[in-house]
Amino acid sequence: MISKLDGRKMTSREDVHDYLRDTLELSSYYGKNLDALWDELTTIDGPRTIRISHGDLIRKGLGPYGNRLLETFTDAAKENKNLRVKIKKWHFL
Repeated sequence: MISKLDGRKMTSREDVHDYLRDTLELSSYYGKNLDALWDELTTIDGPRTIRISHGDLIRKGLGPYGNRLLETFTDAAKENKNLRVKIKKWHFL
C-alpha cells in the first residue's frame, strides 16, 4: 500500500494530526500527538510506503515540531521493516 501526504496541508499541529488520521486511516483512538503517531507507524503489520511531498513546507510552517514530525516518520521506518518513508522537498511528479 502506498500513502501520499502533502506537506501543504500540514499547517498547524491540529491540522497535521487530523490530516494524518484521515489520510493514513489511523485507528479511532489515535491520540493526535507524535508518541501516538510513533505507536501507529511502528505497529503497521503489512507492507506500506508513505510518500511525503513538500517536506520543506512542513519544516518551515511548523518549525521544530515539523522537524520532529518528519523524524518520527523516518525513525519509525527504521524500527518497522514493513514501513518505507520517502520525503521530498517538492511535490512528486
